[in-house]
Amino acid sequence: MRSFAWALVALAFALPPRMALAQTLPKLDGGLVRAKVEATSSGYFKYQYKLSVESGEELAVTEFTVDVDQGSGRAIVQRDDLPPSASGVLPSTRQEREESADKAVGLSISGVPPKWSAGVDRERAVRWGANVDESKLTAGHDIAGYEISSRALPGVREARLEPDLHEHLPNVDENPEAEAVYDEVPASAQVSSTIGPMAPPEPFSPRAFADDIGSMIDVARARGWIGTNESKEALSLALDELRTALDASEFNDARSAAASFITFVNLNGCGVYTCGGSLSISSEGYALLRYNMEYLRDRIPTTIRTTFLDDDEVMDSIIEDEIIRAEGRIGDQGGTSSAELTLVQDLAGPEQSAQFAYPSNVIVPFVFAFDGRTARLDVGGGGRILRTTSLTYPLYVVPENLFVRAGAEAATSSVAVTDLVLDGQPMLESVVATAGEGGLKILRVEASGLDDGFTLAGNVTMIWTGDPPSGSELSVQLRAADVHSGPD
Repeated sequence: MRSFAWALVALAFALPPRMALAQTLPKLDGGLVRAKVEATSSGYFKYQYKLSVESGEELAVTEFTVDVDQGSGRAIVQRDDLPPSASGVLPSTRQEREESADKAVGLSISGVPPKWSAGVDRERAVRWGANVDESKLTAGHDIAGYEISSRALPGVREARLEPDLHEHLPNVDENPEAEAVYDEVPASAQVSSTIGPMAPPEPFSPRAFADDIGSMIDVARARGWIGTNESKEALSLALDELRTALDASEFNDARSAAASFITFVNLNGCGVYTCGGSLSISSEGYALLRYNMEYLRDRIPTTIRTTFLDDDEVMDSIIEDEIIRAEGRIGDQGGTSSAELTLVQDLAGPEQSAQFAYPSNVIVPFVFAFDGRTARLDVGGGGRILRTTSLTYPLYVVPENLFVRAGAEAATSSVAVTDLVLDGQPMLESVVATAGEGGLKILRVEASGLDDGFTLAGNVTMIWTGDPPSGSELSVQLRAADVHSGPD
């Protein structure tokens, strides 16, 4: 049975008897494939392509393919919540779906040009095909609208442009030796490199992935996606600093080197097909280098240092600017006269609040997260969600420290913050305050990468006997703050 590629050929051509088998099939040359990648807020990438020709050329490209082979030693990328298939994507058979389930990267074909069709073939490539009348490329007449959506990272992929062979393919039904000519069809295609979805390696090693990015730099320079040797050398220098820091387990320095690398790419490249001015990194190089380095940066281990502070006065002397504060307190146990959960920016912005009835001696999970623009407090395992709708402040103000404060003022009461996990890394400390024993515990958390955002998770347990406390007599505060430089 022929693959999807042959199905498109059959759709494109009504094949009458053709020329003698001895003639060599013409090879396509002069086609250009451009790619750009857009990162979406939903966590997936849009891979977009445009076909054009070199000046003075006129070509008919009846098939355009991008390799999406899953490969070995790579993570399985989920297809959930990707955009639906675009109009023009051919329905696949159950057998084809089963054959490609774990062989092609998880994706959806979210863009098909008008009057083209598309699908994932058995060679694990996304293939767009069209009749010759819809696929002519001339100077100044590009064809765009090819799009793949996937959570896989940008990687170097093979692109193929297959020419119009209408006048050169014999009729199989009338010539039993015609299959020999069809065997030559792949050799007629123009093969080049582009950017397409590629699953990250599994298991993942930050140091090994840094070496992978080094190979990407070499390929990008060879393909012209990095336009100057000076740019390549600057990127290689930042990458060498990152490697050295990783080898020494200096993770703060590694994050700084990653940030320098990303900044250079952002300043010297762009995410559109045509970059203006003197930018030296094309859209292909920009996507390949930026998004892979961001993926690595986010997986550099977090260096965490913790210190218990004596009292509020010490904490306040350390904090220069409080960026966001989340608080959970006993209040009036879910009544309407007092809020138990609050989230406030800089102690001056509009306060987000909600009722929540803390029970005695029951573990209540929480998540406190911040992405640089939006803070989120989840309390009770999804029962209450508070969000600032617009968290803005000068870009140079970033959280350098976190503070976990537990207070117990009511007699025979206590509050415990336990099982703390910062950005997936468990912390050994628990913050426990007991009335009669000072009634206050404060933990300062210094960690690398907080300026990129953080997720702090844990459990809160409030305990009392007799009449329940009220107001802030039992409370937990979580603060993200900028701190004074110099000795504490």
